[in-house]
Amino acid sequence: VYRPGDDWAFECIKQRCPTESFHCLLDATCRRFVMALSVGINGSGDSCSHDMALDATCGTGCSRVAIAFSACLEREGSACTFATGEPVVVHRHALSETELDLIASLAREQRDVVGNHINRTFGVGGNTTGHVVTWLTPHLYYHTNIVHRLRRLAHDSVDTGRWPVYDLDALSIRCAEVLEYGGKSATGLGWHWDVGSTLTMVAMLHAPSTSSGGELQLSTNCSVRRVPLERGDIAVYRSRHRHRVTAVTAPRTVMAVEWWRGEQTELPHRPGAPGISLQEPDGPADGTTRV
Repeated sequence: VYRPGDDWAFECIKQRCPTESFHCLLDATCRRFVMALSVGINGSGDSCSHDMALDATCGTGCSRVAIAFSACLEREGSACTFATGEPVVVHRHALSETELDLIASLAREQRDVVGNHINRTFGVGGNTTGHVVTWLTPHLYYHTNIVHRLRRLAHDSVDTGRWPVYDLDALSIRCAEVLEYGGKSATGLGWHWDVGSTLTMVAMLHAPSTSSGGELQLSTNCSVRRVPLERGDIAVYRSRHRHRVTAVTAPRTVMAVEWWRGEQTELPHRPGAPGISLQEPDGPADGTTRV
């Protein structure tokens, strides 16, 4: 559960509750409790309440270790759950038709490059599905106007959302990818975090119908925030905020961009997170204002 590079919310708890976390690691009931918080009861991803997760895990027979960990979570967890501010900021018509056409053209060019076009699958058993990924990195960097536009939106989103994200100019692009869903029904990825990244952007490239699924959703304060998007819209959220995309039943194309504290990606892939070394700073570099 506590491997470096795993979801930063739990890395944060491990730092704020070190003794409780250590004992939790050795206690089977407490580990199940952490798993329930992470992926939900029976993997549903729908349990965000500490009390609900603890009750479902062990009821009235919880171990002292699990109870102690839960108590520390109640005291210290607010700094680790990222519940302050708006969970997502949506920029309507953020991309012009010219910019949308440029991104589509870049994706078509990269489809013919070996290694830049892959089928990504997810799911379990007979419910495995996926989407087609076309990497835009590093070729997107040649289109500086687009990159500058995305960075500006990152700044605006942090200000609008009132997020404690600092030193934005130190962020670089971890990955930029176009995701294509076919016409057949495709299950969503399920609740997850973009582990290792700071901000995630989702841009709608293909105008969806209202009944075609594929809706972006964020889990916050034990409720689900629905984020409907139209062509040209961009949704921005903190990568550590739990989110999912619902099942897709019609063709749909989106661009996903992740910003992180690592080096700018110079290859067509999504590099893994080296762990705790990329955790967010506690405050601005100059100790005064956010940049």
